[in-house]
Amino acid sequence: MLGSKNVGRKISYNLQKTTSELYSAVQGKALSDSDYNKVIEEVKTIEKYPIYYIENSGNVDEIRETILKFSENEGKGKWVIIMIDHILLTRGRSGESEREVVSKLQYMLMEIKKYNRNTVIQLSQLNRDIESIERISNINMHFPTRKDLFGSDSIYQCSD
Repeated sequence: MLGSKNVGRKISYNLQKTTSELYSAVQGKALSDSDYNKVIEEVKTIEKYPIYYIENSGNVDEIRETILKFSENEGKGKWVIIMIDHILLTRGRSGESEREVVSKLQYMLMEIKKYNRNTVIQLSQLNRDIESIERISNINMHFPTRKDLFGSDSIYQCSD
């Protein structure tokens, strides 16, 4: 999700307004001056949060360079939590399969967590097998297992 959408949701929650109301899209109504001022105050509060969004996808080498540059500058001396919101958005080089890209990404992230104080959280998708008739009909199989992750071998081996 884009950083701007996350910020909009945070403001929406804190002001108990829908995002449509914040973006003045409900029946053509603009925000009242009072609500607008509350939004400005929320934005000033959120600006102080030590959260950075990098929304450009890249290949494994570009992601590594971005993390290292950030860790050496804004993140220097701080605990940095790196969240990869959808590992399949990592671009591959010409001819690389998705599995090869996922595997390279895993080994790079395993290396990156040794620099400074980096923690990595990754989001991925599940294989379609989790929705098979056999699993749906067996209550004991109503939870994901390690093999349900796309690229599960490398993800599992490189995770803590």
